Amino acid sequence: MTTLNKAVVQRVVQDIFNGQQHELVDELYDMKCCGSDTAIERGQLQGEDELRGLLATYRRAFPDHTYEILDLLEDGDKVAMRWRVKGTHTWPLGDLSPTGKSIEIEGFAISRIANGRIQQVWHQWDNMGFMKQLGLGDNKVLVSAMDQ
Repeated sequence: MTTLNKAVVQRVVQDIFNGQQHELVDELYDMKCCGSDTAIERGQLQGEDELRGLLATYRRAFPDHTYEILDLLEDGDKVAMRWRVKGTHTWPLGDLSPTGKSIEIEGFAISRIANGRIQQVWHQWDNMGFMKQLGLGDNKVLVSAMDQ
């Protein structure tokens, strides 16, 4: 049974991440939404504009990327998702020039949802595997949420 909170996360993956319908950020995320992601230079996103910037950065760098939901669990106002993303690096990502290499990585996100909108999200993903698949050996920060 899919609940409203799970449906919000499913729409984010299907419609925003995979479907590139970035206008839905306003509908599915609270305007003051904050999030954490170890790949972001300062470790945190604040608000819809930074989220849109991050989405655009990854979409440009991996224009063919697709997300797959592997697991989706709910507990109260939180939804935990384990995901996989595949894509090809064809555009600069931060200071990293395009490598033309394909990536396949997994991660998870926990979203806190209220009134049908994501209020807060915590991401954790295989940064080292990502770097190795791109042919890099270290785990330096690649993306600033403000890079556009």
